Amino acid sequence: LMPGGPIFGVLFFTSLALAGITSLLSILQVVIGAFQDKFGWSARRSSLIIGAITSITSVAFFATTSGLTTLEVVDAFTNNIGVIGGAIAMTLLAFVVRPRVSGLRKHLNATSSIKIPRIWEYLVGIGTPLVLGVMLVQALIDYTVNGYENYTPGDPKVLIFGWGILVGAVVFATVMTLLKWKAKQQHEPVINFVDRKVK
Repeated sequence: LMPGGPIFGVLFFTSLALAGITSLLSILQVVIGAFQDKFGWSARRSSLIIGAITSITSVAFFATTSGLTTLEVVDAFTNNIGVIGGAIAMTLLAFVVRPRVSGLRKHLNATSSIKIPRIWEYLVGIGTPLVLGVMLVQALIDYTVNGYENYTPGDPKVLIFGWGILVGAVVFATVMTLLKWKAKQQHEPVINFVDRKVK
């Protein structure tokens, strides 16, 4: 109803489409950069391989009439279980297995005007995994007992695009971790550098 509505409609949806494309590129750039670092691939090769894989996957699973519900299942399981589980693993690794939280706090204190007390390390290393652990257990129980939305726990969509995606992500992450780095590391990890410098 606004004056010039069709013009502003075209401008709005064009801007929306451009915003979606640029957001997608920023997300893909993280994956492309990881493959460049891991295998020493060029930017062109990484972009072509990752772009082709993600394009085929997107068209095959998410461009169909049931694509929206498939996306919802993948999104729910990935965020509510995968991301939370990954965050718990990262905090425990950084606090217990290969302690880096202390070095991170020193780095933050050296570069920030706000000083972080030592208790922050325990909040990150112990408090965060506990809180996230409760959320993870609740999600696991809910999806195992009730399924997702209108899908039962044994529904093929939940098994393939819910639990299957999680298992696939863990297997992929494990394999990628075990593969040797082909590219030469050109910089020293920041935390190690700061840790030594502050000491």
